[in-house]
Amino acid sequence: MENHKTFCPMPGINAGIFTLKDLERVSALAQKYEVPMVKVTGGQRLFFQGLEPKKEEP
Repeated sequence: MENHKTFCPMPGINAGIFTLKDLERVSALAQKYEVPMVKVTGGQRLFFQGLEPKKEEP
């Protein structure tokens, strides 16, 4: 996906189970960075479409 801004971190959620607090944290991050869509992938990752990963400066 070269033309899209995406970021897909591993949230450390065991067995794909989210608590209400986990969902609230994901929602707060999506709102803070104005992410238009968040998906849970088959590999138990969160897919933040529209968010670029932070680039480390040397």
